[in-house]
Amino acid sequence: MKTGQNQLIFINLLIAFFVLGIFCAGKLILPVWCFAVAFVILLLYAIWGLYKVKESAIYGLCLLFYCLGFIVCSEASLVSTYNISHFMNESVKIQGAVAEAPRITVGIDDSEKIRYVMEVKSVDKNNAPVFADGSMYVYVSQPVTKSVARIGDVITVTGVVKALHGYQNPGIIDIVASARRQGITARLNLGKSDVKITEANVHPFLRKADELRNHLRAAMKNVMSEADAAVLFAMLFGGYDGIKPELLDSFTATGIIHILSVSGSHITLLAGTLVWLGRVLRLKSSLLAVFVTLVILAYTVLAGCVSPAVRAAVMGILTFAALAFEREADARRILSLVGFLMILLKPQLIYDISFQLSFAATGGLLYLAPFLKCKLDFLPKWLAANLSITMAAQIMVLPFLAWYFNSVSVSSLLANLLVVPILEYVIVLGLAAGLFGLVLPVAQSLLFAFCSLSIGFAYEITNFIARIPGGSIYLPSGGFVSGIVYYLCLSGWVQYGKVKEMCQRMNWQHYRQVLCLLSFLGIAFFIWQYSKTQPLYVHFIDVGQGDAILIVSPHGKAAMIDTGGILNSDFDIGARVDLPYLRHYGVTKLDYLILTHVHVDHAGGAGSILRKIPVDHIITGRENRQEYAQVFKMGLENERGRAMIPAYEGQIIFLDNVKLEIVHAMDAVQGGTGNEVSNVIKISYGQHSFLITGDLTEAEEKQMIAKSAAMQSTVLKVGHHGSKTSSSQDFFDAVKPAYGVISVGADNKFGHPDQVVLDRLAQNHIRFWRTDEAGAIVFSSDGKRLDVRTFRGVE
Repeated sequence: MKTGQNQLIFINLLIAFFVLGIFCAGKLILPVWCFAVAFVILLLYAIWGLYKVKESAIYGLCLLFYCLGFIVCSEASLVSTYNISHFMNESVKIQGAVAEAPRITVGIDDSEKIRYVMEVKSVDKNNAPVFADGSMYVYVSQPVTKSVARIGDVITVTGVVKALHGYQNPGIIDIVASARRQGITARLNLGKSDVKITEANVHPFLRKADELRNHLRAAMKNVMSEADAAVLFAMLFGGYDGIKPELLDSFTATGIIHILSVSGSHITLLAGTLVWLGRVLRLKSSLLAVFVTLVILAYTVLAGCVSPAVRAAVMGILTFAALAFEREADARRILSLVGFLMILLKPQLIYDISFQLSFAATGGLLYLAPFLKCKLDFLPKWLAANLSITMAAQIMVLPFLAWYFNSVSVSSLLANLLVVPILEYVIVLGLAAGLFGLVLPVAQSLLFAFCSLSIGFAYEITNFIARIPGGSIYLPSGGFVSGIVYYLCLSGWVQYGKVKEMCQRMNWQHYRQVLCLLSFLGIAFFIWQYSKTQPLYVHFIDVGQGDAILIVSPHGKAAMIDTGGILNSDFDIGARVDLPYLRHYGVTKLDYLILTHVHVDHAGGAGSILRKIPVDHIITGRENRQEYAQVFKMGLENERGRAMIPAYEGQIIFLDNVKLEIVHAMDAVQGGTGNEVSNVIKISYGQHSFLITGDLTEAEEKQMIAKSAAMQSTVLKVGHHGSKTSSSQDFFDAVKPAYGVISVGADNKFGHPDQVVLDRLAQNHIRFWRTDEAGAIVFSSDGKRLDVRTFRGVE
């Protein structure tokens, strides 16, 4: 094997141990000083081993980098003693600078909902100002007529500091961890309280870039429709604000959603265009290199200098250099070193989806694309080059797509060949229009108008491709081990010749038979794993202030009781929380969707579920059907013609041998709407049962007791999110639960769960979990044994 290849393997091996140390630091609770001592010992051993030319020095270096990863990750997770997070749950006055362009959305009442990212400078508690640092989110709602702070302005706010909180479920991106990686450790909800704004210019470069972006957006809107302007702005600078949901769905389905974020491909496109322009102008190589570097740096600043843009600049230039100048070997070493430096400075980046996808895709272009291009040499060169680049990126990011999105777009090959070239052309024209605006406004308007036509044409093609049957394939979520196995197999395929040579050197005469046997055993193991009898799973999904329960039978049939939802909000719980959760657990179809009642916090996510996956039966409360249609935002029958059927008392449903029974339902057909009409569902399997009560009130609890309904259950879903209007002592006496679950949102405005209910649970020795503290809560049972696990590991 060549020396250069040996060096690259050795560098990657050290980085792998460094990453392993970071990963272990997030999982193990061990004193850092132990690793610091081990680091010093290993460092001395490695120096001695290298001086004596000992092969064992390699093992010392690997362990050295493992300890280094553990140490830097442990240190990076610490916050300073002055951090704003130390004032949690205290009412204080905070002063700081706006660090990013405010995110503004218009509410349904024409008010503006604003999210500031504030760099904290000082905290005033009881008229005693003290120095503080760190960053936090500040949320405020105000009339559109009020002024909004800009980047660099100093703002002063007063309120109670709260912890960051997101939806704590597997299958979705952890927005709390993502914010902490950016140094954001707290939040402040001001509601309609005033924000005192003091004009300043703390971040002059970022402010100027924001002003230029706003100027360009205004110029786009003067020529283009608002929707097309939003798309072009997103392609140039990132973000989804103002883009039609249909377009986002089409771009996602065809695997080209990345075009709406500043990525390495944007930088590579920009660099390639500049190199072509430089060659036309016959610039010297050194001058051209400086020119390209300066323009890319300017573009990165214009994009806001956000972390993804900075990483895209570094990796995009690297990718371009590798593919354009055929120096893949040098670029691979640089990629490894750049990646190492990034995670050395910010160890938690290994958990960042943007970093994972951009790094894996860049690795695919450098390692896999040349290999695939050789395999596709029977095709025309332009087609082989485009296909190899697209396939390489998709193949390398496949485990991440499976974990985060549970799907891969087969139609992305077609979209990358037909649509992406058009959109890349639009990006170049959009940037050119921005430059022309400085000297020739008429040319800018013409270019923006042409961009608008091109975007419309590209959308029609994308929409057509997205509707092709089988364009997207479901991928089950894979874990860490399956990812390692995948990349090892991929490496073995790409480096087959070297693997064969190594096996022959080791006298493996039957290496092909060994590989076949290992492959067979691996396939057999996965078949056995997925075919063996599973227990019943009952999932209480964290949907904030709402209810959502998923039931998966031992043979994979699935039903859902309620879906969660947020009143007066554009946030779609069904699309953003429920569906990712279902896909994460391999649920691509629901046999039943049962809704306790029509309130948005129980039925608001149902519309997206019905539009995206097959649902055989829909059972609702006996309420006004038109109200369900309004909550679903669709007709009374969905596109597959499945009608909504009102529940009736005594109705029994079987999922395999799991029994679902409606033990309480409102008698009056087309009755009123409210918590009092909540259906109550009992899930029974073997020796254990679950009672799902919706928002049942105390009055209806008494009715159930009077009817002597079959109420006794092992697990009780505590009624109405722990409100004191539910969960009476008589009801607990009738149900006799051993365990309880409270589905509730963190810091909700209703004060749920009420302390009276919490005390009553304790007095009855009922062990309970809350979704705001534990995240998703999953019970599993084989009919005899009952186990529970939570997303946050809360016991």
